[in-house]
Order: sequence, then structure tokens, then C-alpha cells
Amino acid sequence: MCLFALVAYSFKEKEKKPRKFSICVAFTIIQKDVFALSLFYLFVC
Repeated sequence: MCLFALVAYSFKEKEKKPRKFSICVAFTIIQKDVFALSLFYLFVC
């Protein structure tokens, strides 16, 4: 759910800002999400 909100936010920002910047932001969000997921699995499993 949080990821969906971040993706929706990044799409809104993409309209205002250059494409290259939004791709960098999206990539950073994906990296953070993967890191958060790996931490989550580390604690749960």
C-alpha cells in the first residue's frame, strides 16, 4: 500500500519535473522499498 502511494506520488511529480530526475527518484524509491522488504523478511523469517 505504501509503495502504491509512493508510485502515485512519483507519477504526479513526473508531470512537473524533467523525465530524467523522476526516473532517478523512482529508482531510489524502489531501492528503499527493496531494502525495507529485505529487513522485513529478515525479522519475520
